[in-house]
Amino acid sequence: METIKGAFKYPVIILFFAILAALSVADMMTPTKAVSELENRPLTQAPAFSATALFNNEWTYQYGEYTRDQFIGRDSWISAQSGLEIALGKLEANGVWYAKDGYQIAKVAT
Repeated sequence: METIKGAFKYPVIILFFAILAALSVADMMTPTKAVSELENRPLTQAPAFSATALFNNEWTYQYGEYTRDQFIGRDSWISAQSGLEIALGKLEANGVWYAKDGYQIAKVAT
């Protein structure tokens, strides 16, 4: 009975780990996308697991790249970031110029 009471001494920690677990499960259940329509580029796919790649730190690096491209609500986060940049008056991002009326123009190297 004391361990149950002791667990509720730190509700913020419990809430943090509950949210972390819920997001992890939701992320695992989200389907993997091949292409990002918002960024017009292919997304990194899950790496094949092997013990050799794990011990050489290749698999962990590739899995990190995969999780940067494939996470829950990714399109919403990208849209929010673009909206914030436009609201702050930023004129260019990642080789794209923001023009009037919501147009976006790709920068061309000369």
